Amino acid sequence: IFFNSCEFDIDYNANLPQDKFVVSSFIEADSTISFYVFHSAKPGVFEGVNEENNFKSNINNALIKDASCTLIVNGEEKQTLNSVNPLDNKYTFSYIPKKDDKVLIKINKDSYLQASGEALLSLNEPNVDSVSCYLEKQHSNGEAELRFVLYFEIKDDGKTDNYYKITP
Repeated sequence: IFFNSCEFDIDYNANLPQDKFVVSSFIEADSTISFYVFHSAKPGVFEGVNEENNFKSNINNALIKDASCTLIVNGEEKQTLNSVNPLDNKYTFSYIPKKDDKVLIKINKDSYLQASGEALLSLNEPNVDSVSCYLEKQHSNGEAELRFVLYFEIKDDGKTDNYYKITP
């Protein structure tokens, strides 16, 4: 079973016959490919407090740090990783894909079913129309806080599905 969601929570409460891979990544041209691999869990297992005021597990307990992850670009195997980077617990390939590359990642580990994901890196850079920013002073609980506020507009004709990654 594979679910993908950018905007909506996906409720899935059925019984899981065995653990599944959960992969978190954003792949784009001209950038290294980094991602986390977790094992699956029923909704509500990680973070926060449950009804009995017992703390739930931290999401880091679900990290899989020793999967075999293979990067294939345009049909050619480029790299295989067998463990995460210990500094950030991510799998990070050294190969940097280019625009219009077809990227395939295969993930394997012991009793898990193989997971794979494929992407065609054909997104264009956004055409930024205008940008403005300012510092905003807020007061809460008698203390002043400064917030950096950034506004920008992206030109888009709305005729195709475009996705943009915005990072600080």
